[in-house]
Amino acid sequence: MIFETEHLMIRRATPAMRDVEFFMRLWNDQQIVGLQEPDYILDKLNGNMSGRVWNKKLIVILKEENVAIGECMMGEIGDEGTSDFDLKLLPEYRDKGYAIEVMPEIINFLFSHSDSVAVVGMSNSSKTEDVPGMSERISRNDWEKNNRNRNDQ
Repeated sequence: MIFETEHLMIRRATPAMRDVEFFMRLWNDQQIVGLQEPDYILDKLNGNMSGRVWNKKLIVILKEENVAIGECMMGEIGDEGTSDFDLKLLPEYRDKGYAIEVMPEIINFLFSHSDSVAVVGMSNSSKTEDVPGMSERISRNDWEKNNRNRNDQ
């Protein structure tokens, strides 16, 4: 497990059949990626097991049902000191608050486990535009200030 929230757990994807089947379902959704072959998916997951979590396929699990509902990727620090992340949820789990729940934890993880000076994220859930760091760069200083203000309230 990489981290968890109240309702969700983020873990590294494996080349096990359950993960391959999940990615077949997710990536073959036309709104997400489009048609992908099982061999392509298996190849991606085979390289997923070693090393740090940067640029690895991570699975979002709904803890209550123990079911995979999406994927996450957290990128390495780029040239400008910025890390990025991408969150994709299956259509039936979008716009139910899961993206809003997990995204701040993804940003916390990126800042606490790297020297990133800023983070920018993308999601296929439409209710995430108000989350700081979504589709626009948020600096480490602004993120920490926002979190301090939230904790002081």
